[in-house]
Amino acid sequence: MRKSQKIILILAVVLLVMACSTFGFSRDENGKLLVETNLSLDLIRRAIESAVDFTQVSDLQIELQEGYLLVTAATVEVGGATFRDVSFHLELFVVNGRLSARLTRVSVVGEEIDEQFYAPFNQLIAEKLAETQGQMEMMDRAELVEAQVTTEGVTLVWRLNSSK
Repeated sequence: MRKSQKIILILAVVLLVMACSTFGFSRDENGKLLVETNLSLDLIRRAIESAVDFTQVSDLQIELQEGYLLVTAATVEVGGATFRDVSFHLELFVVNGRLSARLTRVSVVGEEIDEQFYAPFNQLIAEKLAETQGQMEMMDRAELVEAQVTTEGVTLVWRLNSSK
């Protein structure tokens, strides 16, 4: 084996090992390849901050819970109005192969807010998460099949489509 081939082989092995530490691989019941990725809390934070025209969000905190993310902020300014001690649950799930999100239990200063007020934000946050994760670019090669939130992290599972 020539020296250049050995270098390429070593580089390929190193890249594969690096990828395996970030991605998990398995097969579904039909033998299709599944790729498991982890969504960082920083990525989720950026998606939330950019989903709505927040002119100011102070002290945004995201905490992993079983089945949802607990999001809190000291203050949030939306459309000129300032809200203090904001908290909500952010649930992630898959609809038709796309990442979706739902806000629940939204409260301001300890008072729960009517769902009609924040329902439009659900789709905006889901779209920003999908854009940030690069889901739009992957749609022709992979389908999102699962989104799971645990106290350990946020996991997305993709099914690779070999026919596309």
